[in-house]
Amino acid sequence: MRGHLRLLLGVLLLLTGSNAASDQIAFRSTPVFNFDAADFVLSDSLEPPGEDAAWRHVQLPDNWYVTRRGIAAVGWYRMQFEMPPAPYSIHTLYLPRGSARSSAFFLNGNLVTTARIQGDARALNWDEPLRFAVSPALLRPARNVLYARVDAVADLRQGLASLTLGPSEKVLPGYFRRWALQVDSLRMFGGAALLASLIAFAFWARSRKDSIMFWFGVTALAWGFMSVSWFGPRFGDWGVAADLVVFPLRFAYAVPLLVLCLRLGGRRSRRLEPAVWLFTLCGALLMPFADSAWRGTIITIWSATYLMALIALLALLVYERAQQRSASLWLLITATALAAQLNAFDLARWMGWLNFDNPTLAHFHVPLVLLAIGATIVDRHFKAIAAVERSNLDLEVQVAQKTREIEASYTRLREAERESVLADERSRIMADMHDGVGASLLSLLGMVQSGKAERTAIERRALDALLELRLTVDSLGPVDGDLAVVLGNVRHRMREPIEDSGVRFLWRVGELPPLDYLTPRAILTIQRIVLEAIANALQHARASTITVRTHAARGGLLIQVTDDGIGFDCAKARRGRGLDNLHDRARSIGAVVEIDSARRSGTRVTLTLPLPNREQSERIGQTYSRLS
Repeated sequence: MRGHLRLLLGVLLLLTGSNAASDQIAFRSTPVFNFDAADFVLSDSLEPPGEDAAWRHVQLPDNWYVTRRGIAAVGWYRMQFEMPPAPYSIHTLYLPRGSARSSAFFLNGNLVTTARIQGDARALNWDEPLRFAVSPALLRPARNVLYARVDAVADLRQGLASLTLGPSEKVLPGYFRRWALQVDSLRMFGGAALLASLIAFAFWARSRKDSIMFWFGVTALAWGFMSVSWFGPRFGDWGVAADLVVFPLRFAYAVPLLVLCLRLGGRRSRRLEPAVWLFTLCGALLMPFADSAWRGTIITIWSATYLMALIALLALLVYERAQQRSASLWLLITATALAAQLNAFDLARWMGWLNFDNPTLAHFHVPLVLLAIGATIVDRHFKAIAAVERSNLDLEVQVAQKTREIEASYTRLREAERESVLADERSRIMADMHDGVGASLLSLLGMVQSGKAERTAIERRALDALLELRLTVDSLGPVDGDLAVVLGNVRHRMREPIEDSGVRFLWRVGELPPLDYLTPRAILTIQRIVLEAIANALQHARASTITVRTHAARGGLLIQVTDDGIGFDCAKARRGRGLDNLHDRARSIGAVVEIDSARRSGTRVTLTLPLPNREQSERIGQTYSRLS
């Protein structure tokens, strides 16, 4: 038990000792140093100059275009600060913008940066902030000296921004805020511009006549490319290739933007637009071959020219606003006015009239102008859609009027056509009655008048005439394409002759697909063929069983009448048994009759009707479609 107590007491003492030790090594709170002044000396030395150098006091930020105009050299800055006693946490050195061909920082004689190439040497709009981690081992209690070696070109507005040094947790929030303002916003607007350009080109591709949509896409695309850091220290030195793209990346979007605004304002100058393009081309061609002084001059001239063009465009839009009342035009005027203010701010900073550390703001105006232009384009499209809708309403009224006129004409035509169809149908029925029932009655009348016919023959002839009449009447009834109804009528009409014959009759008619070409004439033809096949089997086959069967096959819809009678030789018996008549009737409705028979093997009559597909239905129903 005592051993356990001693072990527990030891653990408690160990924990207590570790907490006390951690309290002893806790980092001390150190201040944040904002350097707004420094000592400066021109020297191309690779190490910090000594105390005997010609140091002189300067203010930070130090814009060489203002303080040392015309030089391109290496200079050293020296800043001193007092640190409280150690220990220290990790510190961060922060500059709001990189603005030199190269820069390096030394703390107490030790190199802080891991690379000497920092900043933006080509006077673009990126202006990324810089930060460097400072090891606590480089800091000393009491006096510390921070050196900055800067290789800068005065005519490109380079020099040294103000510096901030302090604990990372205190300095980094300011760095990230500046990064979001200067870099993230640029990239975000650039990505949105690239997406807008793709959409604009997609709309323009559908209608090549809309030049405004084309120039909107060009402007957005140029701005999107300008907003991406295509080259810089992190991508290595591009040499001459980088110099070739400096001017296009900075100003390529400006000309199509001006052209686009002029087109939206209803103005298209055949002299001004080529002049602006030529002016831009001259700047792009001169930039790679100019020295630093001329490069600064080119940027100054073009920036001022672009600002004046924006002001002139603003005046033109205000004039157009007075001529026409349009909310979208007012939005474009507001965006153009803000664009002029932002460009004037950047030009003032470029000329050295404003603080060197101010961020570049010109890139904020392009999204606003593109948004206003997009709203104007959308407004124009909505107005065009409204005009189209009004035209459609007028057209609908005219179409409705013409439709009523056509319907009236069509009704009259249908009435006339119906009368014609009814007349044709009456003629067909009369012809069928004359050729069928009429012929049977005339034959019956001749037999009666001759006085030689037997009563049985007279009755059979009368029954044939009556059956023909009933089939004709059945063909006129509605069947809605149901072949089973047609065949059922035949079965009903042949019931008594079949029962009187004593023959076994099998009915194998199943479910059949509808046939849209079953007109009265087609129905009568099918009934006659099936009836004649059954009658022939009853009268001549001496059969004991007659089967009627239907089924659908790939070749068509089959109706088969089969008997087990004595059969016959088809080649010899074709004449005199009405076989040719069966074939002729089948061909009249686009069907086929096949007769298979042999002596002592029975007979099979197969009627093949076309299946109800579109091509066959149209071909077969051409003659009878009006009666369907």
